Amino acid sequence: MKDNIEIVAVTYDGGGKDIPYFEKTKTFWVYYYVDGKQKKDELLELYPDDGDDLTAQMQKSMIDKIICKNIGPKALAAMRRAGIEVYTFDGAKGAAIRAYRRSELRPL
Repeated sequence: MKDNIEIVAVTYDGGGKDIPYFEKTKTFWVYYYVDGKQKKDELLELYPDDGDDLTAQMQKSMIDKIICKNIGPKALAAMRRAGIEVYTFDGAKGAAIRAYRRSELRPL
């Protein structure tokens, strides 16, 4: 978290159903919180094709935390090295972000 700003990304597959696995998407709903209050959300598509990997793209987007259905060990290790916390959730994106905000999720 940067000062009083927190940026949380939830994996998204274009539907309203369960959030996908981290490695299965390049699209994320990003939620911006200032002093614990949501200020905005937006859809973010990452295409790491210019030599950057997805971890570097996440860092450039200043993402603090990721919520996904699951994540592979290599991707998890890369996120940890980058200082990005990863949470897993099996359900829809709205339920995922609500569970996170209620402190019901724990980082991997």
